Amino acid sequence: MNRKFTALIILILFTFSYKVLFPYYNDSTADNLPEQSINFIKDYFDTNNITRIEELNEFYKVFFNNGIIIYFDSNGLWQEIDGHSNPIPTSFINKNVLNTIKNTNPNANIIKIKRRWNMYVVSLDNYINVFVDFAGMLIGQKVPD
Repeated sequence: MNRKFTALIILILFTFSYKVLFPYYNDSTADNLPEQSINFIKDYFDTNNITRIEELNEFYKVFFNNGIIIYFDSNGLWQEIDGHSNPIPTSFINKNVLNTIKNTNPNANIIKIKRRWNMYVVSLDNYINVFVDFAGMLIGQKVPD
């Protein structure tokens, strides 16, 4: 009985240490990420900061240790990047879109961006949502309810 219990404890510890020693980026779920997603992460984020990757019905969520979550569709195109109240990197955002956001809210940081079928919905740290089309034209602004 003691040997079985000890073996079980060792197995649990090994499983836990395996997850700690080998980041989720090398997990089989990461192998399922579309190439476009992998390239996007490599270009604009630090792959060493990935803590977890989840797959749900061919959609993917990539979690980073700084709180950022990136949502990808089944083709590998990002759909949402959420900094959870912290600023997100902006180098991937089209320059016209970024200029419109900076011109309308010069002192605000982007904390979340969502891609919709015809526009971006950008949440700022000043509690304003900015709606901008893909060409960078301002559609509107709103303070969330």
